[in-house]
Order: sequence, then structure tokens, then C-alpha cells
Amino acid sequence: MAAASNGTPAPKPVRCAIYTRKSTEEGLNQEFNSLDAQREAGEAYIVSQKHDGWTLVPTQYSDGGYTGANIERPGVRHLLADIEAGEIDCVVVYKVVRNKYGTLLRGLLHCDACGTAMVHTYTVKNSRRYRYYVCLTAQQQGWDACPSKSLPAQRVEDSIVDRIRSLGSDPRIAAETARKVREQAETSLQELQAELKTAEKELNRLQRELVKVAAAPGGNGVRTDRVADLQDRIQTTERRVAEVRGEPGILDAEAVSQPELKQALEAFDPVWKALNTGEQNRIVRALVERVGYDGRTGKIAVTFRSAGFKELCGTVENYENLQ
Repeated sequence: MAAASNGTPAPKPVRCAIYTRKSTEEGLNQEFNSLDAQREAGEAYIVSQKHDGWTLVPTQYSDGGYTGANIERPGVRHLLADIEAGEIDCVVVYKVVRNKYGTLLRGLLHCDACGTAMVHTYTVKNSRRYRYYVCLTAQQQGWDACPSKSLPAQRVEDSIVDRIRSLGSDPRIAAETARKVREQAETSLQELQAELKTAEKELNRLQRELVKVAAAPGGNGVRTDRVADLQDRIQTTERRVAEVRGEPGILDAEAVSQPELKQALEAFDPVWKALNTGEQNRIVRALVERVGYDGRTGKIAVTFRSAGFKELCGTVENYENLQ
């Protein structure tokens, strides 16, 4: 057995595989999804156990869109086969913690000090579980690598819910929120109009070029390929033009009047308490685009989605109709 620099025997290597799973396919097409977050957390934990000889097995064992009720999953089958082949000593999995908010800010909370995500985790002390959101930089590179480090989960989740609740507590805040929602909608409309203008201009250019190439003498392969390429680009641009022309209607459907918004915000508290965990998560993800925490100042910044307030109005209306 090799010896460590201090003369003590080096620990025996422990080959660690990470298994990740998500029961539905929702959100798996995102650039950074829940399976990626699970793997990052697993990798960070293995690094933290380096002193005990833990090393990462690079093979990815993952099942997206598979139930946990049985082992009929390709990722699990691959994992079990490698265990039987003697290639794995330890399996690391990410335990999902169920709580009254269901990790409310998963994927929404970011560290403004270093720009990375903050992931949900927990510690157990004296049989009591404490939940935190931890900066990935601090988790992976050491506690002193980022000033934000960690933030008590309940504290920041309560803060965001209180922030939403406070929008309806003051008529001035409700009016300002309605104004910002209108401004965001108007900005989106202006961006769509600019994109439509650019797309229509590009479509006209491609169509003129196609006519020019098609009318040119000769019939070699280069000309044929160019015609096919132009036709493909025209079809793609036509589809985008059609999509952009339809999006103002979607914006109109998402529009919300000031009286509507005022009523929904004032009714938020009783409605929120009546929602189950999944519905609470849905409302927060509809309303909140991003939450930033800066450990240097202790400030929490929230960016709201204008379209989400329409969903809130609908939820409040449904709740009131059931009363």
C-alpha cells in the first residue's frame, strides 16, 4: 500500500459511480436540467471524500423519464452490470428532500457573487435536518472560494413568498407592478416587431436569390445543391415569420389589467395557503424568472416574469369559483 506524504498509509481507492434519475421528461431538454444538477452534486460530494480515496467513475448512469417503482431502467441495468463486473465500489445518488415548499427555488436561485447556480442540500445535526442552498463554486472549490457560501433554504424561500405577498399589500406597489407588466409586454412586442421586420427582409432576399439561381443557365450539381439549400432556408424563415406573426396574439392573451392584477395580488395569501406543494412550485416558477443572492451584501434580488401574473390571476379566479 502506498504511503501518504505524512507517512500514513494512503487510503484504498474507492471507485464511485453516480446514478441520476427523474420520473418525468419535463425540462430534460434544457441546457442544464435536474439530472445535470444531481450529477454536479454527486461529483462535489465525491471530491469532498477525496481524503478517503474516493474517485469518480466517468461513465454516466442516468434514467430520464423513468419511474422509480421498478428497476426496468436502462441506466440502472448498465449500473448493475458494471457492479457485477467489479468496476464499481460505491454508488452515489442524490436524495430528493421533500419539504413544505418542495425545494421551491430549485433552478431559480443563483449566486450573484460568482455567477453560478445555488443547489439545494441539507445537513443532519442531532437528528434534525437543516436545509440549505449552497453556491456550486463554494461546494466544488472550497468554502472560501465564494463569499456567498450557503443560505438557509427556509429563510430564502420564505423571503420570496413574502416578496410576492407584499406586492398586493400596498396599492402603490400593485399599481407599479401592473405598470412594469405592461412595460415588459410592450418591450416584448417591440422586439417581435423588429424580429418580424428582419425575418421578412431575409425572406425576400432568399426568394430573390432563388429566382436568380434557378434562372441561371446550366444544370450542374453545385447549382442544384444551392437551389436545395435556398429552399430549405426559405422554408425555415417562412415558419419563423409565421410564428412571430402569431406571438402578438399570445402576448394579448397573457395581458392583465390593473384591476385584475390588484385583485389577484390581494387574494394571494389565502390562495397560496390553499395550494398543494406542486401548485405552489408552479406558481412561483410562473412568476419568478430568477433569484440572485449576494453573500457580500446579504441582498436577495428577484426578477419577475410578466406573463406569470396572468397565470396567478387564473389561479385566484379558479380558487374563488370553488369557494
